[in-house]
Amino acid sequence: MVSTWFLWMVIGNLLLVSSYQAGAKVDGTLVPIILGAVNPTIIFFLSLRFGKYAWKRLDTVCVWVCICTVVVWQVTQSPLLGLIGGVVADIIAAVPQMIKNWRDPKDEPVFPWAMFTLGSALNVLAVQVWVFDQWLVPVYMTVTAGVLTVPLVLARLRVPKTT
Repeated sequence: MVSTWFLWMVIGNLLLVSSYQAGAKVDGTLVPIILGAVNPTIIFFLSLRFGKYAWKRLDTVCVWVCICTVVVWQVTQSPLLGLIGGVVADIIAAVPQMIKNWRDPKDEPVFPWAMFTLGSALNVLAVQVWVFDQWLVPVYMTVTAGVLTVPLVLARLRVPKTT
């Protein structure tokens, strides 16, 4: 889904900047957030060649949420509002991929999603200061990765019926 990866690329970069401004450090939670910007960028460019092109109303809504997030963030100069808006936009951007993974789980490779879930969960352990703007992105990424991964794992665990 080219549109989803494009939105994740943009949102990942916005979350990276706002997380850094909110105080995330390279020795803690910032490295996975950097990867959260780099990985969708790589996959977006690969999807231009190999992906399925689709742009739906939900994608347009997400773009507007992203734009509103940036405007609110810049007008208020609040990294926390940038983080919250980025997470909301990212949730909206993830919905098409979630629907795809739950409806057609055999079409997605399980290993990268499982590693993303594991890496995100390990990143929660890197949170050094348990304040909202420090744990929001790692916890959000873990939950979202899990929701994206569970149907893929379940589809592979199902035993075919014998007659």
